[in-house]
Amino acid sequence: MSVERQKLVQRYISRLQGSIRKAVADFLKREEPQSLRFVRVGISPIQVGSLYKLSIKIYHSRPLKLDTINELVRRLRRNIQVTDWYIYAPHANAIRIETTITIDILQGLITSPGTFRI
Repeated sequence: MSVERQKLVQRYISRLQGSIRKAVADFLKREEPQSLRFVRVGISPIQVGSLYKLSIKIYHSRPLKLDTINELVRRLRRNIQVTDWYIYAPHANAIRIETTITIDILQGLITSPGTFRI
């Protein structure tokens, strides 16, 4: 892949990360007011083939309801169309939700019109 194309792909991935971050933050602010501190989203290639890791890190100031997290994952699953999602709690006041997506799913998310909604 040329350097120009790599920069273009990275720009699209960055926009998608921002769109997912905003959608997740808006959902959590609506469902759990005053619990959310901030959200980080990362999309990075995995060394094996054409797979990418999507990681959503939720930093909170109060405990979140399990029903809220389950609903968030259900909505993510519906919009990203990946069935295997993993939840980690790496440290206090943080939750990480991850999945592995193929290049085809990533391209579909990048090229879909409008902003990402959950």
